[in-house]
Amino acid sequence: MMGDKSLIVLCLLCIYGCSVTVEQRAYGGHQNPAICRSTKCPKYKVLKKYEGFEYRLYEPSNWVMTSLSDNNDITCADRLSKYMDGFNEQGIKIEMTSPVVIAFSTENASKDVVLFFLPPEVGCPFPLDNTVHCKKIPAVPVYVKSFEGNHGVRYFADQATALARELGALKKPFVGSFFGCNRYNNDHHSNSFHNEVWLLGSEPLDE
Repeated sequence: MMGDKSLIVLCLLCIYGCSVTVEQRAYGGHQNPAICRSTKCPKYKVLKKYEGFEYRLYEPSNWVMTSLSDNNDITCADRLSKYMDGFNEQGIKIEMTSPVVIAFSTENASKDVVLFFLPPEVGCPFPLDNTVHCKKIPAVPVYVKSFEGNHGVRYFADQATALARELGALKKPFVGSFFGCNRYNNDHHSNSFHNEVWLLGSEPLDE
């Protein structure tokens, strides 16, 4: 179960509108999850479906990150966007990916970070900005609750709380608490989004 010292809040942001489709696209041998359409995003497989949510396993992946401390999320996103636009040691330009992760630690604000996913074929080009860093994240299991509509942060927090209660009722262990505003819309003018909240799982992966 979740302990107060391990509580972390994640806000997952899709900066650019992404169409929802059942289609899956491959890039560089990587099978793109359908929800991302042509936007590159971390690969996962569904371990188990429950009523109202599912348990996913995300594969190991590379991310580029910067601290949110003393900055706002827009400034951090701009810094990471500059990296993606070629401000790295190799001068590689990387197409925008999703999701963008804003990770908030409820214990220590200095640990708050913003992360962009890096496609597997580009690795992690060394950043030229010393406030930007590469991080390899190992395989991670995540409980995911999806819902539609255009909602604010409070609604996402409520959905994360509801998911935590559902997991508690099923006696499913999880480490930390995460809520997300990962949004995918049908077009750039739509006000209706596909959304997800995440809770980091600790259930044995062979179940």
